[in-house]
Amino acid sequence: MRKHVLLLIILFAGCTGSVEETTSPGETLEQSTGFLDVFVDYPYAYVTSNWGLSIIDFSDFENPRLVGSIRTSGQAEGIFVKDGYAFVCDGLDGLKVIDVSNPEAPKLIARFRYRGNLKQIVVKGEEAYIANFNDVNGLLVLNISSIENITLIGKFDPPGYEHVRDLFVGENYVYLADFTGGLQIVDRKNLSLVATYKSRGVAYSVAVKNGIAVLADSDAGVDVINVSQPAKPEKISNINTMGYAIKVKLLGTIAFVTTGSHGLYVFDITSPAKPRLLSHYDTPGNAFGFFIDGSYLYLADFDNGLLVLDISDPTSPLLVSHFVTLSHRETGNFTHGGEGY
Repeated sequence: MRKHVLLLIILFAGCTGSVEETTSPGETLEQSTGFLDVFVDYPYAYVTSNWGLSIIDFSDFENPRLVGSIRTSGQAEGIFVKDGYAFVCDGLDGLKVIDVSNPEAPKLIARFRYRGNLKQIVVKGEEAYIANFNDVNGLLVLNISSIENITLIGKFDPPGYEHVRDLFVGENYVYLADFTGGLQIVDRKNLSLVATYKSRGVAYSVAVKNGIAVLADSDAGVDVINVSQPAKPEKISNINTMGYAIKVKLLGTIAFVTTGSHGLYVFDITSPAKPRLLSHYDTPGNAFGFFIDGSYLYLADFDNGLLVLDISDPTSPLLVSHFVTLSHRETGNFTHGGEGY
């Protein structure tokens, strides 16, 4: 039951009615109700949650520390950091641009409002591609060359009554994890539909490399799809996961998949027709968004803060750092867990 409740929280939570405000350096995260996603620009990890944006310094893995945070009025999730700016998808309250050039004093400097529930963002050059969990215009493309004047320059409305949950932006195509609509492949130049791949489950996330797409498909596991011919996507295989496949990323031919209460799975897809389980790391809480930085994987664990795993050996992820909110430490809710701890 807990798994389903958390998934509903992530999908449909709206504005909290709070006002954005910078918090003092070192202030605790007791206000946060759960980490959802993370972007890393070492030594800083920029973590989003129901509460807002938190900036954690990992220059010393043994003593990670919160250096700054800012509350947002929506539900902060997708994040991309570039040139001292954090672009944050704030759910029903649009896109927020936060100046993080001084991590100890993040400051809201711009916002872009649009109908829907903004979930994920990818920045390419002066363009931002946004996954909009809404039945109209599930893909938005913004010009962010002027932070003070962000403009909508393109949009795509997936066929049917669908909701885009995540996206992957390639050189020529944008791949959309379109919830009940499966995988949508869109021409990046003219934002026209190229093809639709209907999955058995609910499409949460997608990653693409060398003509292979990996689709996190909730309770239907993970689909490995041949997209070398974008107009004719073909399923190669399916990977069974114990939990809901929520977020997926590729590192070479290694696929990393978070599954909520069942933690992190690592698969070798060198042979796409015969994926091979390399390891499973059972996180203390519910594993959602993550970021891979070199040989380290930073994982937002909804109930237990931010974990850093050494994935230099993907057959045995090793926990090397764990930032936990003060509320967990004081109440004793924090327990070490996971294989390889």
